[in-house]
Amino acid sequence: MSTITTYRNAAPQLRLPVFAQPWWLDVAAPEQWNAVLAYDDKGNITATWAFGLKQVGGMKRIFMPPYTPYLGPIFQYPAGLNEYDRRSFENKVAEQLIAQLPESKDIRFKWQPGADNWLPFFWKDFSQTSKYTYILKTDTSEESIFSGFKDSLQRQIRKAEKQLSIHSSDNADNAIRLLEKSLGQRSAGTPIRKKTLLAIDQAAKNHQARTILEAIDKNGQLHAAIYLVEDGDAMYYLYGGYEDQFRDSGAMSLLFWKAIQLAAGKGLTFNFEGSMIQGVERFFRSFGGQLTPVSFIYRSNSLFRIVAPI
Repeated sequence: MSTITTYRNAAPQLRLPVFAQPWWLDVAAPEQWNAVLAYDDKGNITATWAFGLKQVGGMKRIFMPPYTPYLGPIFQYPAGLNEYDRRSFENKVAEQLIAQLPESKDIRFKWQPGADNWLPFFWKDFSQTSKYTYILKTDTSEESIFSGFKDSLQRQIRKAEKQLSIHSSDNADNAIRLLEKSLGQRSAGTPIRKKTLLAIDQAAKNHQARTILEAIDKNGQLHAAIYLVEDGDAMYYLYGGYEDQFRDSGAMSLLFWKAIQLAAGKGLTFNFEGSMIQGVERFFRSFGGQLTPVSFIYRSNSLFRIVAPI
């Protein structure tokens, strides 16, 4: 039995983030992903690690699939571990996973928030840098959550509520179109992969893991849209955008507030899926979430960086 088959069979019994689900990888990196697994002495799975894998310039590259913000080792912790045993478990299991990786001149992955022990990778000549996201806990009342927003954001949302209504959509076309428009308005805009986004949308819809919200005014005009995905722990903002003529209508602020309310109703945290862009970070920060580091871990040689720059 292949490792991928084992991974597919085991996935329903493991607590995997949405981005590590086989169905997600099948559409984000079709026929370009693999996985390694670690086991205890009884044959129980102790960790999994799925990753994108492709050939570039005659060399294998382990990479982050598009529109997949987090992907790295996922530990299946035994119950009752103290802090010493927990860290020992992580070190031992991570070493097993690293030893099984395909031969590659370039390995890059952004670990999920909360994964904070990259020492086993340092010992194997990996490097690390920190990215950031904001994560908002929703285990309090809506009033308490809202009161944690920046004052100007609260006023903007209350004003937008009088002018706009929020609708759930079953079609990702508007969100994709507005994403493309928003990226095109930036000086360093990156072309989107519409085929991949549509494939992700269909798979996420089939697994009841996505929500699309649109902000519409009284004249039926679309102001903005956001695309959300979720798993058993969190709701994630994946992408979105707005019509430039309505950029000051408060539509995006209202959409995020409605998304946070949805997350709270499901008992999920809300992950803004971060941004290192200063203006976007400022907007996300205004919702009062916790600034959370995310490890970007990599190992590559200088030759590969020349052949396949990122």
